[in-house]
Amino acid sequence: MIRSILGKLLVFHLAVIILTVLINAVFMHYLVHNHIVEGKRRELIFKGNAVISLLSAQKPTDFLLTSLEEIIGASAWITLKDAHILPEDRLNTGRKK
Repeated sequence: MIRSILGKLLVFHLAVIILTVLINAVFMHYLVHNHIVEGKRRELIFKGNAVISLLSAQKPTDFLLTSLEEIIGASAWITLKDAHILPEDRLNTGRKK
C-alpha cells in the first residue's frame, strides 16, 4: 500500500495516462477502420456502376470483357438473371479457350 501523498499522486497520474492512451487507441482504431471500410465501399460502388454501364450498353465482346476484367481486377463471369453462369461458347466473343 502506498502511504505517501507523492506516491498516491504518481499512481493516480499514471492511471489517468494509461486510461487516456487506451481510450485514444480504441477511438483511433474505430476511426481508421471506418475510413478504410467506407473508402472500399465507395470504390466498389463506383466500379459496380462502371460495370453496369459497360454491360448495359452493348452485347459482351472480347474487348468489353477484357476492359471489364481490368476495371474490377478479376475475371469476369457473365451470369443470367437466374444466377446461372453463362458458358463461354454462348458469349460469341471469339476468345480462345
